[in-house]
Amino acid sequence: MSKQEISDIVTQTIAQAAAMDPAEVKADSDLIADLNMDSLAVFELVVDLETAFDLQISDEDVETLHTPMQIINYIAARVKLD
Repeated sequence: MSKQEISDIVTQTIAQAAAMDPAEVKADSDLIADLNMDSLAVFELVVDLETAFDLQISDEDVETLHTPMQIINYIAARVKLD
């Protein structure tokens, strides 16, 4: 999987969780402040990402992931890249 594929999946998943167009999701958007996600939406996002990438994201890690780019980099560091 390429980093671009990870980015596309993360962006699509965030857009779905935030009920918005994927084009509105910017790499440096804050999930809560900019995308108006609440804690339940963030929890659902994490579950969806864990399923999509077949990985476990700890609660401690979730608290450090505030933007799509942070999530993309986190996942890229944990999945096999092409």
